[in-house]
Amino acid sequence: MDYLGRQREVQLETKIRVAILDDHQIAIDGSLFRLSHSPRIEVIKTAGTWAEMELFLSKSGVDVLILDVGVPLSEEDPTYYPVRNVIIELLQKAPEMAILVISMYAQRPLIQAVMAAGASGYLLKDDVNAIRNLAQIVETIAGEDIYYSPKTLEVLRKRQGDEVHLTSTENDILFQIASYPNLTTNALAAMRHIAPSTFRNHLAAIYVKLGVNNRAGAIERARQLGILPKDSSPPTYAPAPN
Repeated sequence: MDYLGRQREVQLETKIRVAILDDHQIAIDGSLFRLSHSPRIEVIKTAGTWAEMELFLSKSGVDVLILDVGVPLSEEDPTYYPVRNVIIELLQKAPEMAILVISMYAQRPLIQAVMAAGASGYLLKDDVNAIRNLAQIVETIAGEDIYYSPKTLEVLRKRQGDEVHLTSTENDILFQIASYPNLTTNALAAMRHIAPSTFRNHLAAIYVKLGVNNRAGAIERARQLGILPKDSSPPTYAPAPN
């Protein structure tokens, strides 16, 4: 087997370590069942309170953290934990972690707040078709992409209308992901000399404006709209400083 073949084999064997925070056991059981469909995913922790999950994360690392929004702080304190602040603090300590929020709450300000805090995806619990593909979604965000479930996109696009207005930075990043489709988010961010979390925030904004939930969809939609040419040549970026 050649070197590239060995590398691909190692990548396939690498497990995606997942932890789940939800105060409803039936929801946890459903997630466990759907995640069991992927041999790449290993759920290493489930918890029903933030205190329990916080203690675990202080001792162990995870690749993907699945969070519900309405979870109590502890068994003694039924107050909901501050999900936005928690996401910010977690990513300061573990910037490589991907966070997927799965919630029944479809309020636009909440979705925008948790995504702006650095979450990698938002999935509404009543988005049945998306929930069925939970394992694929986890693999997507573990690969440093952003994910919005279709119903989440509907909520975010309600006030936007059909016309797409991208900022100059968003246009540049859209051109970049089209030019380098195989590079990771971290590598693309390094090319622009910005933090991966900042790059993910730009991607999230692009996905919402285009009404898509992954890079391939963004590129295809942008070409349909004429934002991207059919053939995108790579722009020139200075190498990131060491």
